[in-house]
Amino acid sequence: MRAMALLHVGAVITVSGLQSPEGPNQQCRDDAGPPWADDEQNFGTGRQYYMGSPAEPILPSSGECPAPLTTACASKGAKAAHLDGPIECGDTGWFCRIMPQQGWMAGTWPSEYGDKNFAHCNTSDADERDDDGHCHGSSADSTYGWWIRDHWHRGYAGTLHCCCNWQATQGVVNRCDYRRTVDPSEVLPESTSCRDANEDHGLSYEDGCAAHSSEFVDPLMSASGQCWSVRSFADPGAVSEGGGGGQGEDGEDGEG
Repeated sequence: MRAMALLHVGAVITVSGLQSPEGPNQQCRDDAGPPWADDEQNFGTGRQYYMGSPAEPILPSSGECPAPLTTACASKGAKAAHLDGPIECGDTGWFCRIMPQQGWMAGTWPSEYGDKNFAHCNTSDADERDDDGHCHGSSADSTYGWWIRDHWHRGYAGTLHCCCNWQATQGVVNRCDYRRTVDPSEVLPESTSCRDANEDHGLSYEDGCAAHSSEFVDPLMSASGQCWSVRSFADPGAVSEGGGGGQGEDGEDGEG
């Protein structure tokens, strides 16, 4: 992965009453975690669900947030910006990969969590596998913080790598799940008609790697300033004692 410095930037700014993420509500019935509207009751005024967790943004050596998070970082601090957004990807959307992290797993390698779903296209057998990690994205910038909240509470533990541009999945991964935009009329307080924004829409990326066989170019390496990462992602309560052991990122022993 690209060279970065892990900086302790978890609580740079505290904004009283800030919700995680900001509204309008896009939380559907099957989203994991407590009701978004009850955050103040559950976590306290001005406290987000991830406060006090080991999750940390991995920033460049400059210490500056990447461009898609610059505005959010300025208003709420780096940790909140990376986990809530809003991201500014010019309405091209985003995609994220949760990759294995040594010492931070919800289970035992190779089953660190319940739903690995993709392989990288730089391997010859990519279209026959789905065990590299978990990929999820959207063509809508506004869905980012809602997906983060859901998968955090699902216990999808590892290092989170995200980039702008949903279309950039082509040729990088063989498949990637999709989260659709949820209209306020589908969720509380208007209704509960939205069951799951991650399913039942037919919008997931399923093209495989063979259909896009040009040279593998991972935007995490090549799209300067358009990607961001968080180490020790997921609810700490879901992480196994001792972190599960096994292999780290990129299939190597130790941290990736």
